[in-house]
Amino acid sequence: MKPAWLLTAALAACTLFYVCYKAAADSFTHDESYTYTRYVYKSFWDIITYNASDVIPNNHILNTLLMKIFEGVFGSSELALRLPNMLAYVAFLFCSLLWLRRFNSPWILVTGFLALHANPFLLDFFALARGYGLSVSFLFISFYFFYNYILFEKKKHLTGAFLFAALAVWSSFILLNYYLALWLVFNILAALKVFKGPELWPHKIKRLLAANGIPLLVSAVLGTVIFQSLITISGDLFGPSNGFWSNTVRTLAYFSTNTKMGMWVDYLCYFIALILILSVIFFLVDFFKKSLRSAHSPYIFCFLLMVTSAGMTILQHLVLQVPFLENRTGLFFIALFNINVVCLVYVLRGYRRLHLVGTLLSGVYALFLVYNLGANGNLDSHVTWEYDSRTKDMLKALEADVHARNGVQQNQVSLGITWLFEPTINFYRQTHHLSWLKEVNRDGYKGAYDYYYIENDSAFIDSTRLTVVKKFDEIQTALARNDIQK
Repeated sequence: MKPAWLLTAALAACTLFYVCYKAAADSFTHDESYTYTRYVYKSFWDIITYNASDVIPNNHILNTLLMKIFEGVFGSSELALRLPNMLAYVAFLFCSLLWLRRFNSPWILVTGFLALHANPFLLDFFALARGYGLSVSFLFISFYFFYNYILFEKKKHLTGAFLFAALAVWSSFILLNYYLALWLVFNILAALKVFKGPELWPHKIKRLLAANGIPLLVSAVLGTVIFQSLITISGDLFGPSNGFWSNTVRTLAYFSTNTKMGMWVDYLCYFIALILILSVIFFLVDFFKKSLRSAHSPYIFCFLLMVTSAGMTILQHLVLQVPFLENRTGLFFIALFNINVVCLVYVLRGYRRLHLVGTLLSGVYALFLVYNLGANGNLDSHVTWEYDSRTKDMLKALEADVHARNGVQQNQVSLGITWLFEPTINFYRQTHHLSWLKEVNRDGYKGAYDYYYIENDSAFIDSTRLTVVKKFDEIQTALARNDIQK
């Protein structure tokens, strides 16, 4: 095996271990637990049609279905419930290596792999039982099929592109932005082929419609499957609407550096801007040369796929006042952007005078990604739900204190919490059969409880004269006992 492949295989093993370890060891998080406690127990049909009392956009349908199936086979451990996303990451790894192999460049193989995989924020979601990891994996597989379609124009590749794009949508409805962008870019590609012929315009339109047979068929099936869910869901995406750059790009840069490297957010945004500017330049060069179907065309269409996906979110905001995507809801843009980085570097290195520019650009980016992953990769928690990183440990401490004071046989104890911790505590209460603990609610600290799990509120502990059982300083929470007679 060549050195570049050995190095890439080692890097792949490291990222796969990172994902698997987090999936097995980390506490379940708020949104995972919310999905489990509200949706997984329902029938398959109720999950698909969003027939639930809570109709907020938390039921990522394909993920919920897979959680239900995998729980039936493997049980309700964190690892079992997160296994679908882990398998999705294996598929993402395999497909990305197949794609990078096409460039026949050891340098692009290594740096391209790092661009696609060395992001701690992205990797987090392959170690969670949510739809985001599934959607990114299906997006990339869809892209790979579409890339092959651009090169070989075979219907099986077009079918694969739209089928996996549909699975991405079923994993997270946010990927409708990608699906529509894929369809638009496909039609640009088809139009370039159809309209260059000598036929009359009616014949050209007929040929273009015929070319859309596969996308129309897949879209009809997808629409039938998701229509009921789309009209049932209520609740908006979170976040303000300051603009695509500030809401989507900057928040992804912020969370990609794990919130601990504030100065790097601006540098990363400058790099993103540079990549976009260079991509636009090469797009315009190819456009004015009328060579969109030249050797560069696959990479031009990769750029179009990213730009039109972004355009879909901007259009939704302008027409429907939908908030801009940010944080995890814009996760798929990380994959689309880094696909574009790989393509741009390949194009730059194809020019004798720009070969060094492409090499330096990708080399610096790869070094930054390695440093960032090493400095900010976290095996103990997930950056979006860091507050839940010690919930499982808190319950162990609570159980030990309850048994130490009351023995094995005792009445149920009550626990006062804020709404943030309710889903995960009830998840562990249910799956670990904690019969000694009453079901917790989202009412806050109202009322008298036997214990409290308190977030950054030492004043409450002092004012109510609670006894601290255990502190979790890294997330500023504390488990406290109420020793005052009720």
